[in-house]
Amino acid sequence: MSGVTYHGSVKSKILVSFLFCGAVLCALAQDAIKPTADGYVFSYTSKSSFSVNGMEVVTTPDTQYARRVKEGDGYTDTSDPSLADRLTLGTQVQVFGDRNSHHQIVAQQIFFKQPTPQNYIASGEAVIQEIISSKPNTVVEADGYKISIPATVNIQRQGQLAANAPPAENLWLNYTGKLGADGLVVANQATLKPFVFGFRSKDALRADGDKFLAPDYAANRAGKVNLGFGIVGSIPADKKLQQRLQTIGERLIPQCQKDMADSDLQKIHFHFYAFDNKRFRIPVASQDGSVFVTVQTVERMQNDDELAAVLADAMAQALEWQPMQKILQQSKDASMMMGMAGIPSLGPLTVITLDSVAISKAHGAKKGGQNMERQRARVALALLHDAGFDVYQAPVAWQLLLARNAKKALTEPLPPPSKYLWSVLVEEYPVSSGKADAPTERAASK
Repeated sequence: MSGVTYHGSVKSKILVSFLFCGAVLCALAQDAIKPTADGYVFSYTSKSSFSVNGMEVVTTPDTQYARRVKEGDGYTDTSDPSLADRLTLGTQVQVFGDRNSHHQIVAQQIFFKQPTPQNYIASGEAVIQEIISSKPNTVVEADGYKISIPATVNIQRQGQLAANAPPAENLWLNYTGKLGADGLVVANQATLKPFVFGFRSKDALRADGDKFLAPDYAANRAGKVNLGFGIVGSIPADKKLQQRLQTIGERLIPQCQKDMADSDLQKIHFHFYAFDNKRFRIPVASQDGSVFVTVQTVERMQNDDELAAVLADAMAQALEWQPMQKILQQSKDASMMMGMAGIPSLGPLTVITLDSVAISKAHGAKKGGQNMERQRARVALALLHDAGFDVYQAPVAWQLLLARNAKKALTEPLPPPSKYLWSVLVEEYPVSSGKADAPTERAASK
């Protein structure tokens, strides 16, 4: 016997004290007791000092560790002192303990929650950002995943592609496969498609004087933007602020985009702006590659890594526009959405986004919008990683962004966007010894 299962309401059956019986954890369940902290390890100094959801946690020699697995309406908990050495960024835990005079949680018990099950089906359509290897199997970066296409898979080609055209950067890949514990998707179906130029125009928004006016730094005159749907604001003539966004944004542009000729219709001419709007915080991308965030959003971010996470989200929408375009064309709302010079694509991880609403209507369900939102989240993490930013700041950025009160954001329950980002980080961007793998190390491991 390796554990003890407790049945009943998850909310009312919480383990609060331990008696160790060999390898088996025996526990006493009490009603109405909640964990002091329940979430992910945000920062890590050592196994005796780290934070969970932004709350500082310290351990002592008496802290007890156990693995918690949900089974039905109960839990199976197994004592495992070695878990103390497995704490790292992104670990999902429940912590029980009291706060000390320094407002730290002194952990009495720490439960390691079972990670997301692996070997599930992954599928989607996305642009190939990088060819990682071609032998023995083709491995590409697309859809925020590393995707292996075994030689045994019969790759289909569409459009004007030659019958034997190999996977290449900037082609679109439609795939289905299994995501393994190593974070690699092994495809069992793959179709290559060329880029289909639709209604994107590289100058659509920025060339419309009624909807966009760049700031004049020499004259200290603010610009303006009107993205539709009531999303309007002035663009401050703050050169330092605007240049900060442009520098971070240009660093995020994938190499396959940088290598394109300016005349290539698939090239996105990214420009980045901060505009003033106190009621709107979500990043916005228009079809011409203009990326907008509000000044208020910039002020909420604690560092460049968090700001990069917000910009990367909007950029991911622009990069993955082709599937969105097809869905919107099927929607009854498409004519209205596509008639705008700059179509807002509000960030993936919001409760309501304009593009997701249109997608959901086109599909008749939330699934299409949710899939697009999650795709943008994964692609944004890939952009952050490849540019050398700290990917573990992304869920923190969205927690700050979506909180009503920024000062209390990191002590409130995680919003769904942050939860999804953490789940992807655990699967795709493992860490060791409490530190995120360096981009060069991860690239080498590919």
